[in-house]
Amino acid sequence: MTTVMAQGIRWNLSELYQSLSDPAIERDLKQTLEKAQAFEKTYKPFFETPAACERLPLGRLLEDYKLLATTLTKLGVFAHLSFASDTSRPETGAFLQKIQVALTDIQAYLVFFEVRWSGLDEALAQKLMAAPDAACDRHFLEKLRIYAPHTLAEGEEKVMSSKANSGVRAFGRLFDEVINNIPFEIEIDGQKVRKSEAEVLSLFHSPRREERVKASESLTRGLAKESKLLTFIYNMILQDHRIDLKLRRYSHPMDPMNLSNEIERTSVMSLIESVKASYPVAMRYYRLKRRLLGLDKLYDYDRYAPLPGDETKVSFEECRRIVLGGYDALSQEAGEIVEMFFERGWIDAEVREGKRGGAFSCQTTPDLHPYILANYTDTLRDVMTIAHELGHGLHQYLAGKKVGILESDAPLTMAETASVFGEMLIFEKILSEEHDPKKRLGLLCGKIDDNFATVY
Repeated sequence: MTTVMAQGIRWNLSELYQSLSDPAIERDLKQTLEKAQAFEKTYKPFFETPAACERLPLGRLLEDYKLLATTLTKLGVFAHLSFASDTSRPETGAFLQKIQVALTDIQAYLVFFEVRWSGLDEALAQKLMAAPDAACDRHFLEKLRIYAPHTLAEGEEKVMSSKANSGVRAFGRLFDEVINNIPFEIEIDGQKVRKSEAEVLSLFHSPRREERVKASESLTRGLAKESKLLTFIYNMILQDHRIDLKLRRYSHPMDPMNLSNEIERTSVMSLIESVKASYPVAMRYYRLKRRLLGLDKLYDYDRYAPLPGDETKVSFEECRRIVLGGYDALSQEAGEIVEMFFERGWIDAEVREGKRGGAFSCQTTPDLHPYILANYTDTLRDVMTIAHELGHGLHQYLAGKKVGILESDAPLTMAETASVFGEMLIFEKILSEEHDPKKRLGLLCGKIDDNFATVY
């Protein structure tokens, strides 16, 4: 069977929960709330005085904390993935809101640990972390402490978390609901048809310039209809970030993200300056591409146009063969893990209305596996997207099994290394199997286009 737009390729979330009404959800919420309350009652007294803190059973605390984190992650991921699957259904939006509120209520009983641990005397913290039963989670403990200058009082942290459900998280959900349900109308072969955002964006890779022009106009019209609401959402999220910066005493808008990514601002600024200094390289390339396309002028909708003769359509089955071959050539273990993503329903690649656009790999819990969302439109670039997300998926799967739930969530700087490596691995395999000079040139141009987007 040859699938079109990966029709029927949907993930199976039953390893998390069977449905939105699965009784196990209410059971897990109830039990986890009780365990969180017991966690606070058991361990909070150890932080009341330095003498009590000297006796803190940190290893046992971390084991209990990890059990709570595992169930909270499972609940949150199921709500997130269910909503991403179909942002148009009121049920998935309501379920996401319900779970977010419930998780906030539960996490309120855990806030004391993060607040008090981050503010602990350095010598005492180092002594506690030196214990053998805390060694495997040392990085997690150290990372909590780097937020000490920006951590508020316990009560204030609880208020911040609760308000987020009706603030930045709510606006984020609203954005997803709006952007993923805009009907984009476009005329193709004399007929007006409705397409999703993913389908319209895929037309920017069409070899036919008139289709690229129509895609650009359709995208602009669709977004323009919601521009007032989208601008308001953006401004509210921006304002929320500004308030956060002020309350938490950050000196620069990028500082929270840089702390999360464990990178210095100087490194980020150096990257930005290097990219700016290399603008002439991009300009030279686009001048070359204009000539290769035979155009008098290159417009924004021409940037991703394939070169003449490079119009290959790749079915999802063929994508699977290519990607599996590339990862299997890297190592047998990598090939076996990647094959599970295809075999066991860990990928949702079908294009459909209401589904979230773009692509991501979502980490779950060490006893389970990641899930990948993509919007596959039968192009070679989509093959690269699947390869990219499987780079994340492979990394997340192995990290979860090796280091556990507190240590496996890699910062962006490390996570993107794994995914870009996977993408380049598959690209080099495709390039090595192509011997037609014109098609090889087309492949290289497509990869340069993608690399510009990745760096940006």
